[in-house]
Amino acid sequence: MKVIYHNRHRLGPEVANGAEYVGFDELLARADVLSLNLPLNSHTRHTISTREFDKMKRGIVIINTARGAIIDEDALVKALDSGKVWSCGLDVYEDEPKIHPRLMANPHVMLLPHMGTWTVEVSVFASHKENR
Repeated sequence: MKVIYHNRHRLGPEVANGAEYVGFDELLARADVLSLNLPLNSHTRHTISTREFDKMKRGIVIINTARGAIIDEDALVKALDSGKVWSCGLDVYEDEPKIHPRLMANPHVMLLPHMGTWTVEVSVFASHKENR
């Protein structure tokens, strides 16, 4: 897979590890898979909404493990219904703990709880700290 990315600042070559830096609109236009990894704040809320979906390739796959409100879920549902978005994987939701009912009903959507720290390594570390 060729990796392209957008960030506020271009990464150094040792960190980018061969990934190509592109502008945000170019990222949207070129990506086959879009993985969202950014904080939620007043500037990033609904970073992905109708305007951004319009710039994407038909059939894109979207993964959001950042924060739910990064994506406008109403716009995501419409993009899924139209086929613009082929599928998406979410472990964060715009209005947690509620999940948009049309996301829950869509067979092209994978929904999981936000469990990035639920790993064996974290569990062992936490257990070790408790036993001190």
